[in-house]
Amino acid sequence: DMQSFKAANPGCSMEDFVRWFSPTDYILDPSSPNLSGRLSERMREPENLWQCLWREAGPIPVTAQELLFDPDYEGKRALTYLRSLTNAEVI
Repeated sequence: DMQSFKAANPGCSMEDFVRWFSPTDYILDPSSPNLSGRLSERMREPENLWQCLWREAGPIPVTAQELLFDPDYEGKRALTYLRSLTNAEVI
């Protein structure tokens, strides 16, 4: 998600990503007229996993990324498993 976000939003920041992906980790400043804010405490920690991943992630469009999940393959596996069950196992 980070790579796709960076590709779709050149010049974006970690704060931009967190605000979109994990809104509860972006604390809005109620007195700000432009809805600015800051990252939650856990997201501001330098060794936070998200911070590390953000530094490593490059701007790669989703169409250029390797699939992590093959829905056709996994669907066939699920159907094969379901077909192998006896009636008693289904109930």
